[in-house]
Amino acid sequence: MTAGAAVESVSRPAAVPAQSLRELGPCFLYLLVEVARPADWVPAIGVVRLGLIAALWGALSLLRPGRLPVPKPIWYMLGLSVVMAYHVPIARNNYYAFWGFVNFTTLVVGYVLPIATLPRTQEATRVLLNAYVLLHIPTAIHAILYKGTGTGGWMGDENDVALALNVALGVGYYLLPLQRSAFTRLLMIAAMVLNVAGVVMSNSRGGFVGLAALGAYMILAGPKRSRIISAVVVAAIGLALFAPASYWEEVRSIRSADEKGDTGETRIYFWGIAKRMFLDHPLVGVGTGNFGIRAPEYEDKWRAETTGQHIWGRAAHSLYYTLLAEQGAIGVACFALMLAWAARTIWRIRRSARAPDDPRAQQAGAMASAVAAGMVALLVTGAFLTVVYYPVIWVLVGLLASVDATSTEGAA
Repeated sequence: MTAGAAVESVSRPAAVPAQSLRELGPCFLYLLVEVARPADWVPAIGVVRLGLIAALWGALSLLRPGRLPVPKPIWYMLGLSVVMAYHVPIARNNYYAFWGFVNFTTLVVGYVLPIATLPRTQEATRVLLNAYVLLHIPTAIHAILYKGTGTGGWMGDENDVALALNVALGVGYYLLPLQRSAFTRLLMIAAMVLNVAGVVMSNSRGGFVGLAALGAYMILAGPKRSRIISAVVVAAIGLALFAPASYWEEVRSIRSADEKGDTGETRIYFWGIAKRMFLDHPLVGVGTGNFGIRAPEYEDKWRAETTGQHIWGRAAHSLYYTLLAEQGAIGVACFALMLAWAARTIWRIRRSARAPDDPRAQQAGAMASAVAAGMVALLVTGAFLTVVYYPVIWVLVGLLASVDATSTEGAA
């Protein structure tokens, strides 16, 4: 029996105790602020500084007795934070390096660590995963209404919106069988439909590649391949019927992405600069946020003079090349160890989910599959975007750590 087939027979666990939901307060507040971004819809809310409140609340919650131990991937994240701290006094732009370190450390300690350790029941983790998906609905609606743009912050750009919605789509699909009522199931389906529409409205080529990769992964990884193929076919028919002509023009332009003047060719140019930057600073890179500061030292002078486009302050436009250039081999090692942990953990949980008489393992397998699908969407879409410091990948790993910790009977 596969993990997905087992999910169909999961017995309905008891409702989450009210106290558990209160203990997850900082996690819910953070997801609300970061994903739904209410302050971008109602600017007056920004005066309250909800993000700071969520970080302080989350950090203080870690002092309460009863939370789970710090999981291994968090230590890898903190290792990367140490590399960022090292950059602060030596980077060319100390300001960018300092705030990059502060922001990332706040993300890990104030947001991701509470997500990984505060849920003590499997049901609490499921509710948190549901919240992650459903809170993307406002972003999807904004993208549909405003030509693919996001509300603001790190989700303001069309490409970034497409990445966020692709991730939520992957997570949401595998959570669908775990819904406890027809209402939440319909709400989850509505969220996925809106996410696909938002990705289409973004006109993002990287978003399309990520969407296609997500569909391919779901078919290959399963389970319930016939159901997944049906869903992919329905989505493809919907795209063919309702996607605007501009979307297909943008998709077709992928074939000419390496031609001069195309944004794809510019990305390849920046990636070459990032590689040379890494070779000059192989251990720890040039420092957080310093790719654009150091890039003019590596640019093609003839190209810059011919086009009139200099690259000071520009981004590397890739999760991987940004990490390589700015954090060096040590930072890459921390990131790779974290991904390796995630891959092993997903494989182990999904293998345990094959047990026919273990509803907890089956539910954990479905949640691990949800996180895996989200990570595939991110790692593919993120190949074309500077998203390494965005919260998405780190939050997904935190959610996976929670799934892992609460998957055994003792965690409840």
